[in-house]
Amino acid sequence: MKTIVLIPHGIGDVIMALPLLRAITQKPNDKIMVLVKSRLEGELLELTGLSNKKIYISILNDGNFFSKIKLIFLLIRFRADSIVNGFGVDPMKAGFLSFLSNSKYKITSNAGAFGLFFSHNVTLNDTTHKVEYYHQVICLLGRSTVKIENRLNLFNKLPKILPRYVSSSVVIALAFGSGGVESHKRLPKYLAQDLTLNLQRVFPLCTIILLGGHAERSLNKSIEDLDGFNGVNLTGITSIEETISILSISKVLVACCNGVSHMASLVDLPVVGLYGPTDPRVTSPWGVDLSIVSRKLSCSPCYSKDFITGCGNPICMEFTVKEIVEQVDKVIEL
Repeated sequence: MKTIVLIPHGIGDVIMALPLLRAITQKPNDKIMVLVKSRLEGELLELTGLSNKKIYISILNDGNFFSKIKLIFLLIRFRADSIVNGFGVDPMKAGFLSFLSNSKYKITSNAGAFGLFFSHNVTLNDTTHKVEYYHQVICLLGRSTVKIENRLNLFNKLPKILPRYVSSSVVIALAFGSGGVESHKRLPKYLAQDLTLNLQRVFPLCTIILLGGHAERSLNKSIEDLDGFNGVNLTGITSIEETISILSISKVLVACCNGVSHMASLVDLPVVGLYGPTDPRVTSPWGVDLSIVSRKLSCSPCYSKDFITGCGNPICMEFTVKEIVEQVDKVIEL
């Protein structure tokens, strides 16, 4: 079976789609084309063992006209039997790509008025987890469900810059960012600073490691420059494999709703998740020991199209240091 899978929303969404990707590559003649956001997502897919089964293409970060024309020809020439549109993909874009694919099975979710473009429109409620959607797709395609496995044996590439003592200490990994577009999911600067110093004070024998991409460099540099900070700041300088390797030696990850939190599911790492604008019932890391910290405001979660980059006043991310530290303590004691 030849399948096209559209996953344009980042690393976390690619990880949540792994059960589907594994399920549709079980047979020798299976081939998949995975349309992803950028090269980072492609780098992650290279680590999954699916490299002989897939083609990945950046479709969002490349606005070049000729690249888009090339993509159209590739879709047509691939001659897919089915096309699966990832959770939350714009139905108009999904419908157009599904039409171009000329595949027999065109699967999406909550297509609304665009349902005519698809052979299967999976109706989801507001609390359906993204992985549960992919499990439904797997059943529609007549394949058995595949659980996200612990991939610890694949990730053992610790960055050389990491101090040698870290591998023998208890590591608390921190990932306060959320990328550039969705910065409203990021922990406020003052809170990130206070939390880091308090974690050092409460857990003096632990090593704090700051993780994140280029969008979080400014935030984590402000933490690194604090008097009394004695952790390690690796923000923006680690590869995907190195980041997952760091998570594999960590005791707990404290993270907002971001790609790093989903990487934790690949190494079975407990997560203290900080949720404001997003709903952990829908988008939390799958299959991990998750401790949720949320203010549970009436306006949260918020998935309004008008607030895709935030409402301008993300009070839902203003937690107390105490409640976060308490959740970390419960994990450390285990």
